[in-house]
Amino acid sequence: MLPRISIQNYKLTNNLKNKTLSALKTKKILIAAWACEDKYFASYQQWYTPFNKIFGKVILFDPKKHKSIYGKNKMNELLLEKIKTEKPDFVFFWLISDEFSINTILKIKEISPNTRTINFFGDDDERFENYTRYLAKIFDYGLIHPQLLMDVYKKENLNNVFLTCGINTDNFKAINIEKKYDVTFVGTPKKDRYDFIKYLIKNGIKVNIFGAGWSKYPDLKKVYGGQLSSENLVKVINQSKINLCFSQNYQKGPHLKGRIFEVCGCKSFILCEYAPIVKDFFKQDREIVFFKDNKDLLNKVRYYLNSNDKRNKIAENAYNSVIKNYNVLSELILFFSKILYDKNFYAEELKTSKKVFLFKEEYFNLSLANIKKIVFNYDYIHFASKHSHSSPYKELIQAYSLEVSHKDLSCCDYYINSPGLGNYLLFQSVQASRSLREGEFSKFININQIMATKQFFLDNYLSFNKIYNGDTAYLINKKNTAFIQIPLAEVNEFKKEWTEASINLAFRMNFLEDLSVIIYQKKIFSPYPYKLLLKSILGKSFIIHHLYKNNIKNAHYLNRLRKIFFKSVEYYDKI
Repeated sequence: MLPRISIQNYKLTNNLKNKTLSALKTKKILIAAWACEDKYFASYQQWYTPFNKIFGKVILFDPKKHKSIYGKNKMNELLLEKIKTEKPDFVFFWLISDEFSINTILKIKEISPNTRTINFFGDDDERFENYTRYLAKIFDYGLIHPQLLMDVYKKENLNNVFLTCGINTDNFKAINIEKKYDVTFVGTPKKDRYDFIKYLIKNGIKVNIFGAGWSKYPDLKKVYGGQLSSENLVKVINQSKINLCFSQNYQKGPHLKGRIFEVCGCKSFILCEYAPIVKDFFKQDREIVFFKDNKDLLNKVRYYLNSNDKRNKIAENAYNSVIKNYNVLSELILFFSKILYDKNFYAEELKTSKKVFLFKEEYFNLSLANIKKIVFNYDYIHFASKHSHSSPYKELIQAYSLEVSHKDLSCCDYYINSPGLGNYLLFQSVQASRSLREGEFSKFININQIMATKQFFLDNYLSFNKIYNGDTAYLINKKNTAFIQIPLAEVNEFKKEWTEASINLAFRMNFLEDLSVIIYQKKIFSPYPYKLLLKSILGKSFIIHHLYKNNIKNAHYLNRLRKIFFKSVEYYDKI
């Protein structure tokens, strides 16, 4: 019926279903998805109950909790220790960023050879080319929210992925309860969402909003209800006459939101920002109603608030569709039947047939003619400068990125490392390329994050030489570059010409996470905050501003630093 949905493309006989369930009751799964122990997060709301139903044992390892208590490196060690002790049959991840290293994921096989790894990839309309196409080959299996057609994965020989959009119908269900809210939105704030909500409120519509982050909008204080646990989320959906869904992703493209299935599973009415992809799953105006702009939204809110019978009929139609087609428990049983019994459902090795040459500092002193002779038998060129370190998988992943993308350059994310502070900054190449002008973006490019085709390197040798020497060259852009949203290099280079405004757009402030761990552990005599302060005084004023902005003044054990911090902030604000 619908080309994206794997559960409708495969048939599961009763015999195979029973055989699969019987086998899974003898097995155990370790869930290592972000916030999997927190009832306020989707990873718990979506996955815990169905896994608990079909497996003999479910073990929770929450990276959000462990990272905040122990830090990233120790958290990775603890996961491997847990796997070594428990020897689970499966480990289920939902990677958000770089919380688990590639090395950790691959080490699982070393310490527990029979354990198989699964990752849920949720945003492939944004992240496929920069992220999923690489990590899907690192994991044994991938569960994919169907933002893209299955043909995209087959084209790249990703034979180990399974499309899933089903909901946990034990959690998301109809409740016989009064409809006390006219219009609600549950989710995090973005500018377009804020604008829609403000427009409705200004035009007399009663809107209630829930979710993390809205407290930073004081003008919405009266209508903000805070974050919701799993139980309260379902309650609010059922209590709402109209549930809003905003479809834009962070690049302002149409996105298939999981919230649509959740609302429909509660037999509640949803008014959704127009996204063509949604029509692959729900019938327009029969099961779901779209709006296209402010005026259309306002008109349809007013209409359906006064059309109870039509609103309820549409909600009932959508509910029947979800119960029949989009149940995550049914999808998981089918998925595990393929893992257990389908020999054609496997992960292909991440590999490349190309030859890669490591271009070191001394080669830049040679003539171009000699360089051409040295690299003659190679396909790709990558670089290593002094005081840098690369992931052991960097060369392979970047070579693969050039091979599958057919582009001239590959550009990965990188950490800025400092003795005593570790990897205190993370350069996010995709975000930086979208947020900064070309001239500002190019200032952040580091030679260690680049791989190039041989001919492109030779044609642009002087530009590569400039980047190696710390100068700016306009080489990298969206058309010629395969970006990789995985940090594969560590450098210690920090340029004085970087502006604070650009730094804030280009980097993730890892030092805030590391400092939070120290605060949690109450390490009173840790030198870490003093080293951060010293870095600020020596020219990196953005650090002190972030410390101040993130309320570091409230850490009790850092009272001795408060006056120093505040004086520093006052000083930097004056210059």
